[in-house]
Amino acid sequence: MHRSRRAVLAVVAAVLATSTVTAGPAFAKGNTASKSTTRSTVVPGYDIGWPQCPSSVPGSAAFGIVGVNHGLAYSVNSCLSSQYGWASRLTKAPAFYTNTANPGPISTHWNNPGFPQACVDPSSASDTGCAYDYGWNAAASAFATAASATTTTVAATHAWYLDVETGNSWNGSTSANAADLQGGIDYLHSRGVATVGVYSTGYQWGVITGGYAIAGAPDWVAGALGARQAAGWCGPSYSFSGGPVHLVQYPQSGFDADYACPGT
Repeated sequence: MHRSRRAVLAVVAAVLATSTVTAGPAFAKGNTASKSTTRSTVVPGYDIGWPQCPSSVPGSAAFGIVGVNHGLAYSVNSCLSSQYGWASRLTKAPAFYTNTANPGPISTHWNNPGFPQACVDPSSASDTGCAYDYGWNAAASAFATAASATTTTVAATHAWYLDVETGNSWNGSTSANAADLQGGIDYLHSRGVATVGVYSTGYQWGVITGGYAIAGAPDWVAGALGARQAAGWCGPSYSFSGGPVHLVQYPQSGFDADYACPGT
């Protein structure tokens, strides 16, 4: 089965984690769980998105996290409405995730006027004001997409996660990339979203943001090989942004499963 690009970033991260606390990107095909990562009896959540469109969803899940985009910022997951419908019927509340990037001036969405920070040098992907505005606008586009597929109330009352991966375009400095992500977080908070977290690995977060710390933003950590390993990654040593670890992703039954850390 074709796995999502997000899933493909997971397994090598866990392999790298055996030699360093910082996880790196990648994912292996097939069932890679070892004897030390046997499946737990806890029913996990799952994240689904455009790779599972139009009809592939897990048979049993505790909660669902639904991708708003088609792999890139400003794009649309055409199955968002139906996938949200699946997630909304599960035991726990659904959540959304949205793709992020800082492409700089090659994007037609760069330097749009009338947004929070001054874009001093629109010719540079490293202008922090331009990058902040791009992140703000990308989050606004994602929020509008989710509201259109569901309702504005739904989009505002569920948790959101910014999907931060090296596979997308990051053409600015680490400071500009961090400003871009902060813009996205700030926009979603401005719409009343209470919980805005970040999906990444320690390696990718370091490469993209230089280790930017986001006060209070929960981490959704990729890279565990199985449920048992995922359960062991809930501590602060596995946080990449400085926030609490709320979710840990691992492969299961052809999907991306997500372990919810205690207390989340």
